[in-house]
Amino acid sequence: MDKVKIRAVKSSPQAQADRIKGRVFKSYRGMQDFLDYAAVYYSENVKISTKREPVKKRLLHDYQKNAECGLAILSLILGSGLRVNEVVSLNVSDIDWREPGLEDQK
Repeated sequence: MDKVKIRAVKSSPQAQADRIKGRVFKSYRGMQDFLDYAAVYYSENVKISTKREPVKKRLLHDYQKNAECGLAILSLILGSGLRVNEVVSLNVSDIDWREPGLEDQK
């Protein structure tokens, strides 16, 4: 079997910025609107869609079970600027409960 050569395409920083421009929150209000959607309107949309697609009932159940945790993680990512992989590797001991902030473990 022949090997398939994969050539990585490098984008310029400007091209990368242009690609994600529409996905970045530009204001606190935008972040708050997204969190409001996640807290309230997302479950409403899933409830409506379960009438058409019963398979989504499991999605709604899982969302309702983990909603508080999910909103806390979204708030942490949006409020701190941490990347998803940094949040995933975060331990409770990394949080400084006396001073607002996280301890750098590097």
